[in-house]
Amino acid sequence: MWKATGYICLCSHHNSAVLQLLETILDLAERQTLSLDQFCSTCLVRRPVRSKHCSICNKCVAKFDHHCPWVDNCVGAHNHKYFLGYLFFLFCMLSIGFYGHILYWQHNCPIDFYEDGITGTVIKIMKTSPWVGWMAANSVVHMTWVSILFLCQLYQVMWLGMTTNERLNYTRYQYLHAFTGGSTSSDAEEAGSHGHSHSRKHLNSNHPFHRGVLKNLIDVLNMRCCGLFRPNTIDWEHLFDTPGPSDSKEKMAFNFPRENYQFV
Repeated sequence: MWKATGYICLCSHHNSAVLQLLETILDLAERQTLSLDQFCSTCLVRRPVRSKHCSICNKCVAKFDHHCPWVDNCVGAHNHKYFLGYLFFLFCMLSIGFYGHILYWQHNCPIDFYEDGITGTVIKIMKTSPWVGWMAANSVVHMTWVSILFLCQLYQVMWLGMTTNERLNYTRYQYLHAFTGGSTSSDAEEAGSHGHSHSRKHLNSNHPFHRGVLKNLIDVLNMRCCGLFRPNTIDWEHLFDTPGPSDSKEKMAFNFPRENYQFV
């Protein structure tokens, strides 16, 4: 009897969830906003611009950048600045640690690269303290990938004004196609006369969300400095249309349940 009751409750809960999803689809169709490129087939909701469904978190993330395995979370609209801070302070910590290793070697094993060479220097370091040498090698390795990732993030945020997902998959997004060049005959003739494409140039300078190198950084970090800076605050969870050249804050009201979004 208990199993049957539990089965009936489970079925009723499943039916209510299906009905809610069907109502969402019907409402989207009635509003004429049911677009396949902005519709999440997993969550069955209309996705905002620049959002993406994360297969690992199984959530739609606003202004999706990437899923970071190091923090075990998605990097999106609300935590992108914290991810940049994480990379910056991690690099500073590794640099301070490596500087401590150098001070240790200066006091315990003076190194002369001209006389000892690389092999002799490594032997001296390992003889003095294998553990310090191993920690220094780890510091160098981690400083390398952290610095590369941090510079890559700054390049995407400041110079491109794009997320990692948009940079890797920009051919999939319609709001980026209009700015990649080659869409008009004049662009095609110009590319043919010079023998190369100008898509990268158009992508950098005419991106719909690109506001300038410094302003892009201010927007992501949301820096105000007592009113000195004015970041462009956009509600990425409710931006369903690409802003035009004269309206950079165009929004569309949409009254749908927000539990399907991962607020990061």
